[in-house]
Amino acid sequence: MESYADRLNQALAASGLTKSQFTTAMGLSYQAIAKALEGKSKAFSASNHLKAASLLGVSATWLANGLGEKHDAIATLGRLNPTEVRLVALLRMLPEEVRNEAIAAFQRVASLRLETAQAVLNASNSID
Repeated sequence: MESYADRLNQALAASGLTKSQFTTAMGLSYQAIAKALEGKSKAFSASNHLKAASLLGVSATWLANGLGEKHDAIATLGRLNPTEVRLVALLRMLPEEVRNEAIAAFQRVASLRLETAQAVLNASNSID
């Protein structure tokens, strides 16, 4: 049976986050994360365990004891690819005000991309 550390390492690898990004997002010391990943600590506290499961996109039950589905139903419905998980983790590291500014910037970029795509489509249709 896999250990907690095995499941934590597996989830971290699948998330696309670096150990450093995970450490920062968790708000713990590098040593605390390293000990958990190496199996040299019993596990995270309950609140840190839930936070880790959320950041890594896995079921808290699966992470805790290996039982049940790796991804719970809610996580599966909105399943993020590794790049999206990394982006969410990075956004969570930011203070709320900066996070809101970053989201606004993403929205502006998305709007520009949509406008550009629509203009190219319109130009293509006018040539036909």
